[in-house]
Amino acid sequence: ALAPFQSLLAAEIKLPKPNTKGKLSVEAAMVSKKSVRTFAQTPLTSSQVSQMLWAANGDLPVDAIAEATRKVIPSAGAIYPLEIYLMTGKDTVEGVPAGVYRYNAQNNSLELVLEGDNRTQLAYACLGQLFISRAPAVVIIAGAIGRSAAKYGPHGYKYTYMEAGNANQNMYLQAESIGLHMA
Repeated sequence: ALAPFQSLLAAEIKLPKPNTKGKLSVEAAMVSKKSVRTFAQTPLTSSQVSQMLWAANGDLPVDAIAEATRKVIPSAGAIYPLEIYLMTGKDTVEGVPAGVYRYNAQNNSLELVLEGDNRTQLAYACLGQLFISRAPAVVIIAGAIGRSAAKYGPHGYKYTYMEAGNANQNMYLQAESIGLHMA
């Protein structure tokens, strides 16, 4: 059931509004963050997923913008070349069927890209790191390098990689802040 979600379309799932006031300081999150290879068997909540995806590349609340970036991460030339995807298994995220979803930051929603549990295929594509197939959900940071290259030419890929690093660090800190650990 999609009880914690508001279904917009058959292939789009609305996520809860992200929390912008955490209980853990950035410094405390930096000190305690760590990678893990074993995962709890309980499903992630819709709120946890919303926080993680928002931390990766979410939009800032309109009232927070005052001649500043419109996203939680900086972007060279305000191009924002990142696309964020969520990969889930059966019953691993509350109310989200197994599949691959594109995160829509503007609507704070998930858009179905591919049905089914594809975590094992991803684990093999990641040089056989099978712990990936046991994660309740996997966040994929993809870069549309052409967006940056259109403005910055052959240097565009460098900016895209830097932004992916920013998104990754935000997710590590967010995971620690909400009591999750990342692999």
